[in-house]
Amino acid sequence: MKTKIRYLLLLLLLSSQLWAVDYTITVSSNMYSDAQSYTLSENSSIALHAHPKPGYAFTQWSDGNTDNPRVITVTQDADYQAQFVALPATTLYAITTYSNEEGAIPTTMDFEEGAQVTLHAHPKTGFVFQQWSDGNTDNPRMVTVNADATYVAEFVESDETTPSSTYHFTVKAEDCQQAFVRDMEPSTQITLYAHPEEGNAFIAWSDGNTDNPRTITLEQNTNLVATFTSDESEESHIRDVQAGYYGTICLPYGSSHYTGAHFFEVAYRDGIMLYLDRVSTLEAGMPYIFYAYADQIQVHGDGTYANIPSSHNGLYGTFTDITGASNYLKDKYIVYNNTIRLCGNNCSLPAYRAYVMLDDVSNLEPALRPGAQRVCMSIYGENTATSLDNITEEMYVHSTQQGTYDVLGRRLSQPTHAGFYIIDGKKVVIVK
Repeated sequence: MKTKIRYLLLLLLLSSQLWAVDYTITVSSNMYSDAQSYTLSENSSIALHAHPKPGYAFTQWSDGNTDNPRVITVTQDADYQAQFVALPATTLYAITTYSNEEGAIPTTMDFEEGAQVTLHAHPKTGFVFQQWSDGNTDNPRMVTVNADATYVAEFVESDETTPSSTYHFTVKAEDCQQAFVRDMEPSTQITLYAHPEEGNAFIAWSDGNTDNPRTITLEQNTNLVATFTSDESEESHIRDVQAGYYGTICLPYGSSHYTGAHFFEVAYRDGIMLYLDRVSTLEAGMPYIFYAYADQIQVHGDGTYANIPSSHNGLYGTFTDITGASNYLKDKYIVYNNTIRLCGNNCSLPAYRAYVMLDDVSNLEPALRPGAQRVCMSIYGENTATSLDNITEEMYVHSTQQGTYDVLGRRLSQPTHAGFYIIDGKKVVIVK
């Protein structure tokens, strides 16, 4: 009798394996020659994201569907090609400025048609501004760009006594020999424009300011340098964040040049704790969890590019917004208040973020790479708390009061389990 039961169990196991069907889903685009294929079980779901490169726009999928992102249910082998079209070319005009001083070097910059540009004429010590070459005497002067144009600032010697106090002002672009140098009167207002070459992006001024254009009031000797991404860099991602908090990111380009945050990949899961390993390089299309140490993060592309977002060890990326109305995030997890939080109804996620599917996270603890850093985050929602509705990754809870609080702002007599707490206004992680 036992032998028959064993045979029956074996037959049931073999039958269940035969019933399991896998299908291949292939995703490509008309912008790139490569394609990515996924092997998925029958009736499983996958989200397709179409992310155009600069200068292009998504129109539809090869089957005519126009949803982006788009969630499909796997019922057969299928190919999906994202269709993109080129956007109309932007008309640029060259604006050239220089002065009537001997040896003055013209400066030429390209502006989009219709742009408004402010021109400033700054005389050197002993001279005063008289007019522009077209007879206009406004200084500063606003012009609307509608054609190539040249403006010459004309200066004459001043009959007035030279001011007893002036400030030395210098501005230039990084890796550029030519600089704008003037001695100016105190409280002079100057508007600075940083214009990157094609394919580059402005990063910041040498004093850390990222405004462009930027207006300063001269109160001391000043030397400013505009920094830009390198020629091979294609894109930049700048995001305002909250220092001391975790978030997620998934970009279509790789990077080893970033500021404002440390980035982590998912290492493994142990009960209600998710462990993360710090990385130094971001791969194109790969999702990461970051810890912000400043109020803004900047990630500058290295020239590598991914057509669709990827996943790693249960962390899934998105290049586009996931709306709450779709309920796509229901029963999935997002980073919320420095924890991994279960989503309920109407949860949303902005573009270039990531979410967690706990069932896909490994339970095996990997060896820590030499020199790497490992941190942990608490998981809420599965056997720990109910799910939350109408939440997004961007919500935060703050407390500067004395005492112990959990991440939801509830006062506690003491920490009750492993995780993040705010103790006397400071963020503390408890590991048990």
